[in-house]
Amino acid sequence: MKNIPNRLYIPETEPLLVGGHDNREWPLGQLAETPDGRLFRYALNGGVITIAHKLYQSAVPSANIDTLAIATSAAVGDKTLGITNGADSVVENEWAFGTACIETTLGTAYPIKSHGADGGTGGITLTFQDGVTIQSALTNAVETVNVLKSPYKDIIITVATPTAIPVGVPLVVAGLANYLWIQTHGLVNILCDSTAAWTAGKAVAPSQEDVGSVEFFDPSGVEGDAGVVGKCAFAGVDTTFAPIFLTLE
Repeated sequence: MKNIPNRLYIPETEPLLVGGHDNREWPLGQLAETPDGRLFRYALNGGVITIAHKLYQSAVPSANIDTLAIATSAAVGDKTLGITNGADSVVENEWAFGTACIETTLGTAYPIKSHGADGGTGGITLTFQDGVTIQSALTNAVETVNVLKSPYKDIIITVATPTAIPVGVPLVVAGLANYLWIQTHGLVNILCDSTAAWTAGKAVAPSQEDVGSVEFFDPSGVEGDAGVVGKCAFAGVDTTFAPIFLTLE
């Protein structure tokens, strides 16, 4: 196994690789930091070319990965978990770097390393990341599990009504299904929606009107549903780009 550091230290040029990477170089979600303190996560682009300096979210989770039955009882110390798939067709390792979240018992979340394919409603065996084992015994047909793929896999631009969690801001255009670094913390230029109360120090949230943009955070308005993603660095102008201090982590 490749020894992966908890945090990479990368030059400012690394997140600016136009087009992204054709092949995966790091685990999805790998954390990296540039010398100026900005943070990035390694992500896989979804079905369309990324647009630089706009806010992106994780893929919309399927309703068919909720409350899946545990097919094979698991004992403490087991490194795998057998589940019964929902109606979705699942390709091999689609959930790799994702998480199996137990709905019962201790509510433990297990990071997934690999698994097989299934055309729908069949059995799938999840193999956990190295060193991870079952913490509390699980009984088949009793306990249930939600299986989520990595929030950094198949990222898409944010939409007007929140459908998933915001995950970061690409700094470059990346091709279909290419890998890239997306910024999650620090000063970033991003598309503005409206100039209302857009002043330095004010909190901003994902826009409820314009895809990929941010707007003034009003906890009593619809913006309150999406939550804060950062703070204004100084006044912005509607439909133009302006700097914010991104605080996704």
